[in-house]
Amino acid sequence: MDKRKRGSGADAGRIGSTDSEYPVHWRSAREIAKAIATGEVSASEVIEQCLDHCHRVNKELSCFAAVFDEALDQSRALDKRRLAGADLPPLAGVPFAIKDLTPSKGHLTTKGSRLFENAVTHYDPVFLRRLYAAGAILVGKTTCSELCHAAFT
Repeated sequence: MDKRKRGSGADAGRIGSTDSEYPVHWRSAREIAKAIATGEVSASEVIEQCLDHCHRVNKELSCFAAVFDEALDQSRALDKRRLAGADLPPLAGVPFAIKDLTPSKGHLTTKGSRLFENAVTHYDPVFLRRLYAAGAILVGKTTCSELCHAAFT
């Protein structure tokens, strides 16, 4: 087991840990998907924890350009499917974020620039459609330097 620490205080966790003392959203994608598929945890619990964490750290770090609270509705729909006995896709309920440079249908894609502060995207790139089809849930867009011209954010 990898023993690298992430975060501090109440959010401390080990990568790949399934110990209940660590938040479920810190587990690997495989572990989260398995926990949801078996009913150990609901998709809405995972997404709720993840969104809470995103909002909390964003206050201090400004690392998210946007956090998508509608992800909770998507997770609840997955929970209903699981309870109905439907087969879930392989990444069902796994939260993920993308850079604000990446388009996502119906969301602002500012590319870190005021030039695009009102630019709502009307399509999803192929990789994003594949993640959605696999059941993964987009929880937000992370910040980037203006037009990604710097190698840090």
